[in-house]
Amino acid sequence: MPRKSRAKKAQPESPATEPTPIAAVLEESPAMEAIRASREAKERIEQEYPLPDPALQLPAPEPKQAEPQAPAKPRWTDRFKSMRSYPQEGVRMVESLDHSRVGIAFDNDKPPTSDEKLAMQFPDESRRDHGFAYDKKPKVWEQAASPESRDAAIKLADTIAQRRREESERER
Repeated sequence: MPRKSRAKKAQPESPATEPTPIAAVLEESPAMEAIRASREAKERIEQEYPLPDPALQLPAPEPKQAEPQAPAKPRWTDRFKSMRSYPQEGVRMVESLDHSRVGIAFDNDKPPTSDEKLAMQFPDESRRDHGFAYDKKPKVWEQAASPESRDAAIKLADTIAQRRREESERER
């Protein structure tokens, strides 16, 4: 079925008027009166309460500097005690609190190199089964304690520290 179209209503003809400038329309609007009133009120307030001279203002307080925090306690301190320490090189020879394990701990910012890891895992070619194993929880390379393993740990920690000391001297 065809659609019926609506007939347009005839608009009464308006007399031709000349366009009014926008500025004139705005001058007569109530919004413009509100804007003028707001500006006048602001000027009155600024005259009654002038802003202080910026040169006379107090200097801004200096921001508080955060207090330096103590370095985080190494994880191994709960289960091990330090026997020998080489802080410049980031190496420590440690022993468990119950004297059942010995090990070598490294600072977080100076982890062991791949050569040092190999030296700890296989300290002596004849004793491949007596190397150090890495324990993730305390972050220590450790092995069972015995008089020989204590001596081996001391010797290995000394050797690693000595190599690191020599490398740092070469870099200077």
